[in-house]
Amino acid sequence: MKKGLLLTVKARVGLIADLSFILGSAHINIEDIHVITVGEMAIVNLKISDDKKALGILKNNGYSPITYEGLVLTLNNVPGELARVSKLLADNQIQIRRMDIIKQNEEKAVVSFEVDKMKKAKKVLEEFMV
Repeated sequence: MKKGLLLTVKARVGLIADLSFILGSAHINIEDIHVITVGEMAIVNLKISDDKKALGILKNNGYSPITYEGLVLTLNNVPGELARVSKLLADNQIQIRRMDIIKQNEEKAVVSFEVDKMKKAKKVLEEFMV
């Protein structure tokens, strides 16, 4: 299972240009990126082609990334489906720490979850796993 990287850094002009240059120079592809700025800080969530290599490269360039493991599911893109999945997790005492809708069309949605009990979540949500 691929890991994601999370960075919390000072927000500044050129941040994404710098990160993408550092990773691109190391032949690491950014597969997904989400950035949010809160006050003077930026939270950057990266899914990249080589998480282990990226972790070292970013650390060598003065960043302090943390890794997390995501659970990727394919859901029917209908009202209430996310409620059904999140209730399955809640009923099994599994906390959702973060969630991203990666892509969707009229029929399906691909969703990434980070949870506190990954092994248990894999069993509970096996029918939805990609």
